[in-house]
Amino acid sequence: MERVRESRYFILFFDKPPEGQLWDRLSLARTAAKRLVDEQLKPGDLVAVVAHDVRLKVYSDFTSDKRSSSGPSIRSQAGASVKGAPAGNDPSILRT
Repeated sequence: MERVRESRYFILFFDKPPEGQLWDRLSLARTAAKRLVDEQLKPGDLVAVVAHDVRLKVYSDFTSDKRSSSGPSIRSQAGASVKGAPAGNDPSILRT
C-alpha cells in the first residue's frame, strides 16, 4: 500500500509592487503572510519564502518551523538569501 503524505506546501511569494504603493502593499502582504503562518498552518505543513524584485531570492527554504517562517523572512526582506540547499532528503526549492 502506498503511503500518502498529508502535509501541504506553501510558497509565500513577495513581488515588488508598483511604484508609489511599495510600503503599503508590502506591509499588507507581510501581515497576511504572518497571519497565515500563525493561524492557518497545520502540523506537517511546509512553507518557503521567496521574493522577486530584479531576480528571484529564496529567503527561507521549505520548513515546518513557524518561527523561522514568520520571523525575519516575512517581517523584513533585508536579510541575505539562502545560499544552498539543506542536507538530507527533505523538500527543497533550492535542491530542485
